Amino acid sequence: MVLTTSTRIEETLFHHVEAFAKGDLDAHMSDYCEDAVLITLDGILRGSGEIETFFEEYLASFPPGSTFEVSQRIVERTMAYIVWSGRSEHLDTPFATETFMVRDGKILMQTFTSQMYPR
Repeated sequence: MVLTTSTRIEETLFHHVEAFAKGDLDAHMSDYCEDAVLITLDGILRGSGEIETFFEEYLASFPPGSTFEVSQRIVERTMAYIVWSGRSEHLDTPFATETFMVRDGKILMQTFTSQMYPR
């Protein structure tokens, strides 16, 4: 069965969010192209190596068992957008937003910004 573009993006997004919530770095990183770009408030991360380092640190502050809720999800053409919030023993994240550009089931570009407060 051939998947529509939006269905494929939905599947990639679901896998990505699920891997994050479980704290599974390998599964999380499997969603990225090797030459993916992640844009954050701190700058641009290029390639899966730099992106993996970012998420190693972030997932350590947001371990499995933390609360995590996606309050908005929009998929249009090759783009996906989510708004979420969460709380861990280390961080309160009352607001976060991410935008993804997905090609062939892999994240090519992503933006990430959030409000985070140490607990």
